[in-house]
Amino acid sequence: MRDPSEYLFPAVVGAIAAADLAPEDEALVKAAKYLARVIDQAPASKEAYAARWLIPELARVLAELGLSPAARARMKGGKPVDHLDSPLARLKAVPL
Repeated sequence: MRDPSEYLFPAVVGAIAAADLAPEDEALVKAAKYLARVIDQAPASKEAYAARWLIPELARVLAELGLSPAARARMKGGKPVDHLDSPLARLKAVPL
């Protein structure tokens, strides 16, 4: 069983509570909370599935709500976060 401090649901709820979201965002808010709950409740045998398939979906929903660094930068008219900042991203960008 995972340590409760690693759960995504409380972090998602906190981010949503801190955001200035409109009532029409409620469907995406519910989707984000649902995905976070499913990820947190995934049995050990399904953790790899949750990490591979559900976390990216949750990240997309949060970005759509403006709750990612890149989304916030776009909303402020700034430059999105450079995704080539990590060593892994730089390696993936090298043509073969």
